[in-house]
Amino acid sequence: MGVVERNGKVVLRVVEHITSKMLLKMLHEYVDKENTLVMTDEFIAYKAFDKFVERIAIDHSKGFSKGIVHINTIEGFWTIVKNSTRGQYLSVSRKYLPFYLVQAQYIYNRRNATHDLFEEFMQSAVSERKPFLYYKPTRKVNEIVYRQKPKGKC
Repeated sequence: MGVVERNGKVVLRVVEHITSKMLLKMLHEYVDKENTLVMTDEFIAYKAFDKFVERIAIDHSKGFSKGIVHINTIEGFWTIVKNSTRGQYLSVSRKYLPFYLVQAQYIYNRRNATHDLFEEFMQSAVSERKPFLYYKPTRKVNEIVYRQKPKGKC
């Protein structure tokens, strides 16, 4: 799931199932609720937003947009992700999906950069700070990204 500001940055989360609780967590974490008009489609889980922020729901059965009232920004981002994965990879596995999305988010959020991105990358690569130098996952990638139901009694 993702949230994007028009002419701004995108933030993504990999989830197994989208729920109102998860959507609200992203809303509270990334959206300035006082000064924002949120536009969504009519997915029922977005109804929970109405308590916290002004929201307009786009009814796709009546068309996709009316002037500035649209969700084309996030839909356009997902199109970029789908096309880039089709063009770049033979297949997209669930196991590595978070890594594909991090790459897409990184590229999208730097699309208007006025400096040399390759130079930024190289500076980062040779910096003294190497947070992943000795990184070893504590569990399998699937277990880290996709929460597993606890085994045993319910």
